[in-house]
Parts: sequence; C-alpha cells; structure tokens
Amino acid sequence: MKTLSKIIIKFAPLFIILNIVITCFFAYQLPKVKTNNELDKFLPENNQMIIINDYLKENYGSGNAMFLAIEAREGTIYKKSILKKIAQLTEDLEMLDNVEEVTSLSNVDNIVGVEDGMEVDPIFDPYEDIDEDVLSNVKKALDSWDFYKGNIINKKANATAIIIEFPKLADIETKAVLHTDITKLMNRSHFPEANLYLAGRPSLEVEMGNYMYEDLKATIPFVIIVLIIVLFLSFRSFSGVFFPMLCVIIATVNSMGLMGYLGIEISLMGTIIPVTLTAVGSAYSIHVVRYYFIAIKTGISKKEAVEETFKNVGLSVILAGVTTMCGFGSLSTSSVTPIKEFGIFVAVGTGVALLVSLTFIPPLILFFVKSGRPEKINPDKVKDRLSFIERLIYQTTRIVMRNYRAVIVFGVILVILSIISSTRLVSYNNMIEDFPKDSKIRIANNWINNNFTGTTDISILLTGKNDSIKEPEVLRQIENLQNFVEEKYPFVTKSVSIADFIKRMNVAMNANNPEFDKIPSSKELIAQYLLLYSTSGDPDDFDPYVDYDYKEARILFMSTRSRSTENLEVLNGIKEYTDKHIGPDLKVQISGNAAITNTLSKLIMKGLLTSIIASMIVVFLLMTFIYRSIFGGILSVLPLSLAILINFAIMPIFGIPLNIPTSIVGSVAVGVGIDYAIHYINNARLNAGNYYTIDELYLHTSTTSGTSIFFNALAVTAGFLVLLFSNFIPFTTLGFLVALTMVTSALGSLIFIPAILKVYKPKFIKLKTNAP
Repeated sequence: MKTLSKIIIKFAPLFIILNIVITCFFAYQLPKVKTNNELDKFLPENNQMIIINDYLKENYGSGNAMFLAIEAREGTIYKKSILKKIAQLTEDLEMLDNVEEVTSLSNVDNIVGVEDGMEVDPIFDPYEDIDEDVLSNVKKALDSWDFYKGNIINKKANATAIIIEFPKLADIETKAVLHTDITKLMNRSHFPEANLYLAGRPSLEVEMGNYMYEDLKATIPFVIIVLIIVLFLSFRSFSGVFFPMLCVIIATVNSMGLMGYLGIEISLMGTIIPVTLTAVGSAYSIHVVRYYFIAIKTGISKKEAVEETFKNVGLSVILAGVTTMCGFGSLSTSSVTPIKEFGIFVAVGTGVALLVSLTFIPPLILFFVKSGRPEKINPDKVKDRLSFIERLIYQTTRIVMRNYRAVIVFGVILVILSIISSTRLVSYNNMIEDFPKDSKIRIANNWINNNFTGTTDISILLTGKNDSIKEPEVLRQIENLQNFVEEKYPFVTKSVSIADFIKRMNVAMNANNPEFDKIPSSKELIAQYLLLYSTSGDPDDFDPYVDYDYKEARILFMSTRSRSTENLEVLNGIKEYTDKHIGPDLKVQISGNAAITNTLSKLIMKGLLTSIIASMIVVFLLMTFIYRSIFGGILSVLPLSLAILINFAIMPIFGIPLNIPTSIVGSVAVGVGIDYAIHYINNARLNAGNYYTIDELYLHTSTTSGTSIFFNALAVTAGFLVLLFSNFIPFTTLGFLVALTMVTSALGSLIFIPAILKVYKPKFIKLKTNAP
C-alpha cells in the first residue's frame, strides 16, 4: 500500500488527466445506448428453445401479433355502427407501415359449401349497406364455426378482436413505432359505443420499455438526492459529499458508455445499473475520504494523510472492491441475458469506482482540498466525544460482548428458521404482473384473458416428410392432441391447426352438414379440398399453420394464464402425451411464450445457485489467502450467508417469487455485504497490537469501522429503497429485498462477528502480550 500511495502522489496530475480523458470517451458513447425488452432476447441465441422460436417466427410469424379488442358497452357487437367502424379501423390499420396483415370481422373468411363446391368469402361486405339481414347472417356465420369463438368474437358476443400481425422478423423499434401508431388510431377512432383494449406480446415488450425509461428519469435523480443527504449526514462537508458523488457518476458513465460502445442494448435489468452503481459505488470513496479526514486532523500534511489512508484502509477498500466485483461478476455465469449483462456491467462499474477512489479522488484532494486544522484529542475523553451513531454502536457492542453466547444461539436459531422458510421459495415469471394493477396494459391483458382465448401462446411444431401432413392419420393425431389439451387444461381455451380448416372444408363439401366436422378418411380427398380452397380463397390463409410442402404443421394453443408455473403443467402434459401418442415418423418440438418463460424460470433457478456458490467460494478463498486462515475465510462469509438466507426466507412469507430481478439479490449480498465483514475484520487485525483484551479491541473496531459500515450500509440501503417508488413492481420488490439484505449484512458484521471472535480467537488477530 505504501508503494501504491507514493506512485499515486508522485504522478497525481497524470492520474487526473487519465481519469478525465477515459470518462469523456465513454460519455461520448452514451447516446448509442438503446433499450430492448423482447422476451426472445432474455435467453442466449444458442438455447434450443430460442432456436425453435426463431424458426417459428421466421416461417410462421409466431409471437408477432397485437390484439385490439372492442367491447360493446351495451348489448352485442351485432350493430351496424360497430361493424362499420370495425371495417374502417381495419382499413386504417392496414395502411400503417410495417403492418403485415390485419384480421377482423370485416375481412375474416368463411368457408361454406355451394352446389359446385365451396366458397371462401368474407363474412360480410363492409362496403355494402348493413341491414338486419346482414347482421343476422354475420351472427349465423360466426355461430357456425368454433374457429371464430374466442378468436374473433367472444362467447357473449359482446366483444370482437382485431388481430394485427407484424413482419415476422420485426425488431423492437418497429414494434414501438407501430404500438404508438395503433394507439393513436384507437384514440381517434370515435367509438363512443365501445371500449377498446390493446394487448399482446409486442405491446407488453414496448410498454415495458416505456416504463423502464420513465423509471430511469424518476429514480436516478431521486437516488442521487438521497445519497447526497446520507453523505452530508456522514461528513457534514462539501468534500465529503462531492468526492463520493463524483466517483459514482464516473463509474456510471463509464459502465453505461461501454454498453453503448459495444452495442449492447439495455434490457430489463439494465435499467437499474445506474441506481445500483450510485448506491454501491460510493462505498470505496466513503472509506477513503472518511479516513483521510481523520488522518488530516492529527496535524500531518496532505501527502502524509493520503499515505496513512492507504496504509489503514487501502487493503480493505481493494478487497471490498474485488469481492464486490466477484459477487456481481458471478452473475456472468447465468444463461439469462439480462442477468448476465447486469452482472458484467455492474462489476465493470464497480471496478471503475474502485480505481477512481484510489487513483482520482486522492490526487484531487491533494490539489483542491485545503489542509484542515489539527485537533487536540484527549485519549481519556474519546468515548465522551463519540457521535450519537458511534455511541449507539459502542453500547450495542458492549451488550454483544457480555451476551455473546446468547447472540450465537440466536444466530443459529435464525439460520434454522430461515432454511425452513426458504424451502417454500418458488420460481416463476409473469411479465404482465410486473406492471401496476391500474396500468392500461395490465387491464387490457386481464380483460382479454377473461373474455377471449388468452394472450399466452404455446406452439407445437410437427415435422415429417413431404405431404405427410395431408395424411388422415397425422391430421387425427393433431386433432386428438388439441382435444386432449383443451379437455385436461380448462385455462387453455383455444387451439388452432390445419386440421380445423380440413374439418371445416369437409363440412362445406357435404352440404354444410355439421355431422361431417371430422377428418376425411382419404388423403386424396384432403388434397382435393386444399386445391378447391386455393381457387376460391387465399392459400396463404394456412401459412401460420402449415408449410408449403405440407411437411410441417404448427398447432397453436392459447392460455389465459401467464405464470410460467401454471403453464408448466400444460407443457409437461403435452410432452408426455406426444411421447405416447404421436407416431415415430413425426418430430415434435415445443415453443411459444409459455415455453420460453418456463425455460427462463429454470435457468434463473440454476443460475442463482451457480452464481451464489461461485462467488462465495471465490470470496472464501481470497479471504483465506489474505488472512492465511481458513477460519478467516469462513468468518468473512458468515454474515452475508445469513443475510442471503434471511432474504430467501422472507420471500415466500410475502409471496415474492424468484424471477429475473429478485434472483440477483443473493449476488448483491455477496458483492456488497462482504465489504462490511472485510472492513470489520481487517480493522480488528490491524489494531489488535494496540490492545490487551478482546473487549477493548472490538469496542474500538465497532466505533471506527462500525461507523463507516453504518453509513456505507445506509447509503446502499437508501439508494435501493428509492426503487420502492418505481412503477415497475419487480423493481420495488428488488429495492425492498436489497435494502433488507444490506441491513442484515451490516448487523451480522457488527453483532455476530465480535460474538464469534469472543469464543474463537484466530491467530491472525494478535493482541498485545505484555500487560500494562
């Protein structure tokens, strides 16, 4: 540390210039940062589920549709005024750029039998006058085929849906523009007799981005204000506020600027990188600045004060920074992209904050901070001069030292209870529940789930040989799978496949007799039906369900449930059924939103355990090496282990699931919570030679390092509590859990470490041996 401090003092101007130049470079990259919350981007490109989903999107348009529902305020939708406005709105939507197809009552085809075959025509002509006969025919047509039920019209017939399909490979920017244009059309469509709702996965992804942007604007200034207040309470000086704030601003600019430079888009977790760095990145400069002010009051020069600062807290700050980087960096092992990117760039930002605290703040102090007046301190009156916080910590430590056995027993009981409670922890993702209950997107999504087929899709892709999908046996297998799923899982309210169209054509070709609503027995007859359809209708109507060569077929299921745990039962049931009942000549692949969110939940749980275990092992090994003691390594990770256990115990109690945001809390605990243990143990180790008894040593440690730990924890806790004001529910939950973890980590270091050290006296903490 002595060599490092001398280098920094000697080349102070160079370090100042380097820090400024690097920060300016990354600040220039900030405008390149973009957001993207597409669900597909949450998983790596080589994930099998994403590979299947991308194939479906490219070939069948899976997942790229918005649902515009129109609810009649009185009666049914069978009204002239409503049908006319639906037709006009459909035309307006078709005119929008990048809209691939619009399906509504005004253009959806109806398959009916005629004398010389079949006709495929719209249910009604929107350009002709709509009288009672037309309304009656529309109702009759919609009642004649279950395909329309829950898809184009709901069971009560008081609502209809317009399905707006995007280009198959539309990016998030295209979706955002279309979402805005569609919303504008809805607002000026003049529908006084109806309520309009817009939902679907593209809307969900766009609205999530909008909420993220609003949160960024609201939370960052707020967390800065909170941190300034905490810093002022800690230092009561301009320098004590300015330098830590400068540190976190530089760390945030460099981290986010690097994302822009590398072309990495901000997803769900990227939004809180600035908040995290503002809360966490201040810790190192707080310790450096705090000790500098203590040293300068002894009457030494600024250079000597900087050297003393490095000597006394330099190693602790470096260890704290490195372990924090390990904690967040461990998230890079996750297969969930938002978690991985969050971990990497918070680790980078933490590294920047550490370097700035050591290579930029001390040079700035040397050049721009005046030397303070030395204070004469009477050692006999130190206790009387303690601040309120220092006295509180001092008295708490005295109680702990007197009752150390009870403290340890309490800790053991807390661990046992936490383990029992944490076994009830569940992992699931439900993007719609991330929005406030009164948000338009959540209201629209819930309304559509309650009145139509739902907004969560499951896609089954069956692959055989050319023309194999025309085989009656294959079509019956498809039909049986649809029936099985709809009968066993009532919340899966709709399924659509090429089999539904074949059965409808069979009815039409048999004088519209509903008794023929079944798969024909001849492959040749099925081929004739398809040929007839192509002469009267549009063969592209089948594109979402079958490929050109009739080698592949897609079955689309719609679920009214959004939680991954609820749809997992369906996915497992489909897998079990297809293994038993789908022929060996057909390859079965499962994808869709439900399958992706289920895969996401599995990877989150797996990544959580991997990242926590990996970071704990790294921290343990590092601290064992530093202290040359296995016990030292164990002692360092004990407080944060308890904090993590308490966090996972609290979550089931409050009904909080393990999802993308909440899964990072454990790594935050490792990354930040370890700092408190390091500062406490290292301070005790460095000052042990000045004291004869354990009690004296830990009373001193608690009133010196303890105060820094208190204000450090207060800064981080207050910073994350700002997320309670977020409009995004997972972030409010994350703010609460991280704040709780910081409090338990700090208390664990200040209470349990001295109690344990009262029992076990490690060799790396050596007291004075000669009695006074």
